[in-house]
Amino acid sequence: MTSTGQPLDETSARVALAVLRHGPVSRADLCRRLGLSAPTLTRLTGPMVASGLLVEGGPLATSGTGRPSLPLVVAGASGHLVGVKVVPGRLHAVLLDLTATVIDRRTVDGTWSTPEDAVHAIAAVTRDWADRPLKGLGVSLAATVVGEQSSASELLGWPASPLAGLLRQATGLPVVVDNDVFALTVAEHWFGLGRDTRDLAVVTIGAGLGIGLVSDDELLHGHTGRPGRLGALRLADGRLARDVLTTAAVAGRLSKVLGSPVPDRDVDEALGEPGALAVRRDVSVALAEVVGQIVELFDPQRVVIAGEGVAWLEGVHEPLPELGSQAGRVTEVVIAEHGFDDWAHGAGCLAIREYMTRWVTGASQDVGVPSATT
Repeated sequence: MTSTGQPLDETSARVALAVLRHGPVSRADLCRRLGLSAPTLTRLTGPMVASGLLVEGGPLATSGTGRPSLPLVVAGASGHLVGVKVVPGRLHAVLLDLTATVIDRRTVDGTWSTPEDAVHAIAAVTRDWADRPLKGLGVSLAATVVGEQSSASELLGWPASPLAGLLRQATGLPVVVDNDVFALTVAEHWFGLGRDTRDLAVVTIGAGLGIGLVSDDELLHGHTGRPGRLGALRLADGRLARDVLTTAAVAGRLSKVLGSPVPDRDVDEALGEPGALAVRRDVSVALAEVVGQIVELFDPQRVVIAGEGVAWLEGVHEPLPELGSQAGRVTEVVIAEHGFDDWAHGAGCLAIREYMTRWVTGASQDVGVPSATT
């Protein structure tokens, strides 16, 4: 909803979304991007500026002699959204404005043995920000989400549950729940390292091995909503990717190399031992092979490597910077260091996506169902 409480029509929502994704953006650029005439754009943006959803920024320099153009930007303060990443024993929560800027953050420790336990904790965090103009809540977790149903999560030890509906009842807010890698992919595509791309891959290594894909500006969820199973990819030497590129696999290799047990929580420290260099090199080469397969299959403009496992690549990521793809193109590979707050930020970006593509239009607030575009 705009600050006047009136939903946007579909074309106005497209304009607002374009301003969010590409702003500050001139009206002339918006007309080119959206195929609209100048009078039509003026008619559409006038009410959004009057309501406070859009504002005019500082003048843009022009090459001609006319008046400088006043670009449009989304008014971040016109709405706030909450993003939550659920991990074993901890909730990471952030408060974002509509431009995905982090306004505040919370970390809550506890035992989330059931989805209901986490729902109560998330609702309590949301109440901490009840004085803000909250527009929605986004939650990400290591699970597959289809419709109202979140699958069982092995990492969290949870059974399948209607998590989105439970959260909506507990908070009174529009809610979107999705897989954590998908959430991070949305954040990178809309506001991060992939903002200038239409074809993007985000690969995460750590406790699990995950992938998020954007093709022609659309996030791919797959037929059953399952995240891509990179772990099942076979490497050239016959090993499975998950047997090399997960925390448990690295811990096992280190235990053999160093001659003493290495718990998962101590992997980063153990990788600094002199005898661990071969393990780190093996990780880097295997990851380059996996990324190479992704490039050949999907030809993304950019691949972002993220997750807690990026620390394993320090000093040994030579195979990764550039990988050739078909038709003479070169896919850029970027390594991004993310903390759990960044994963929570991704969940908040899910909520921004839903707000700008469905909630702001007055469309159905049923949640968990993927939007048409990222």
